[in-house]
Amino acid sequence: MIKNTLFFARLVKRFGLANANRLYKSGSKKTGTLEVAFNGVQHPVTLRYNTSDIDVFYQVFYHNYYAFNYSTFLPNVKTIVDAGANIGMASVYFKNLFPDASIISIEPEGSNYEMLRKNTEKYSNINCIKAGIWNKSCPLKVTDKYEYGNWGFVVEEIATEAESNVKGISIPDLMHLYNLEEIDILKMDIEGSELEVFQENYDWLSKVNMLIIETHDFMRKGTSTALFKAVINYDFAVYTCRENLVFIKNKQPI
Repeated sequence: MIKNTLFFARLVKRFGLANANRLYKSGSKKTGTLEVAFNGVQHPVTLRYNTSDIDVFYQVFYHNYYAFNYSTFLPNVKTIVDAGANIGMASVYFKNLFPDASIISIEPEGSNYEMLRKNTEKYSNINCIKAGIWNKSCPLKVTDKYEYGNWGFVVEEIATEAESNVKGISIPDLMHLYNLEEIDILKMDIEGSELEVFQENYDWLSKVNMLIIETHDFMRKGTSTALFKAVINYDFAVYTCRENLVFIKNKQPI
């Protein structure tokens, strides 16, 4: 009881009494959506009841998964890529932190993608793409292979377009599509696809100033190994922060 009371008090402090009450009781709801407006974001965010949406919201805005001292290392953030954007919580976080930056948000799963669009549509310069990040452009299929629901969909490469329900896109093709010379912040939470992304064709890492990534060895063995074998070829320092690995170019301390 004490633990629950403390949690509720912290929700009130962060999001206000009305939002805290609705968030706290969200587990009893089965259908519909919850709109949350709070200090620090320009526009309300929309979350679906009975999904992982509220957990993702807590990760980003309550547990502060992406809170870093960015200004020390990236004084002028112009371009952000949110790979594995889910419902757009990280994109919203970054847009409010860097209002002048352009953000490209990529999400492969259809229902999450629609929520991503809804949560970012009132912001300028956020471009949403329904696609899966891969090491090349190719047909992919979205599945709930590990039964993690809305925050654990994975993509797999398939042989024919007829079986595909989403396109795969590589970082180089993405940069070409948007005429990017470099990426200031690349956030990756791609549910095991880092195994393919970092196995080959990763020379684009030289054009990334900061990589924030959550690896998924518990889903697919070898994801962290593939990542480190790739980044070791470039001038990055690596740090940990919550569930993320943070790679900063030029060995600058965090």
